[in-house]
Amino acid sequence: DAFSVLFFVSVGMLADPMVLVESPLRVLAVVGVIMFGKSLVAFALVIALRYPLNTALTVSASLAQIGEFSFILAALGMALGLLPKEGQSLLLAGAIISIALNPLL
Repeated sequence: DAFSVLFFVSVGMLADPMVLVESPLRVLAVVGVIMFGKSLVAFALVIALRYPLNTALTVSASLAQIGEFSFILAALGMALGLLPKEGQSLLLAGAIISIALNPLL
């Protein structure tokens, strides 16, 4: 539990709330890619492997949030100069929103 709290607090501290005000459509696009894009790809792969529909729905709903590995890749991208600060802000905002909305799925 302590590590979960530490993870969510650290992600929250990195997030810039102004990105929600300055570019809400971009944040919605990122959330859409995270929640619906990943879910659609996962659903298609599970169906292509001939698993039942309920398994495909469960897997796609389970993968509708961003993973911790994405933060590692974002930090590496920032360090190498491949990801701008705005991209990291959008990623963090999308991550927080997708993590918050995932239990509803």
